[in-house]
Amino acid sequence: MIATITADATGREFTPGEVAAVEDANDRHRRLDGTATAVGIAGGVILLTSFAVLFIPSRAASRARVRASGAGVLYVF
Repeated sequence: MIATITADATGREFTPGEVAAVEDANDRHRRLDGTATAVGIAGGVILLTSFAVLFIPSRAASRARVRASGAGVLYVF
């Protein structure tokens, strides 16, 4: 957008409309600044959680067993 306006205005002064269009395109990052921050924070939390899950040793498997018994379920430790 800005490059197109600049190419069209080569050798002359910018018109007020062109200046406004350039300022609008240049300010677009300010409107997305909060979104970028939120996405960055969420990504950091996801990354830290992934490392925690990856590097924490797993605990021993449970020895509890469930099996059918007559008309019910028998839970044995």
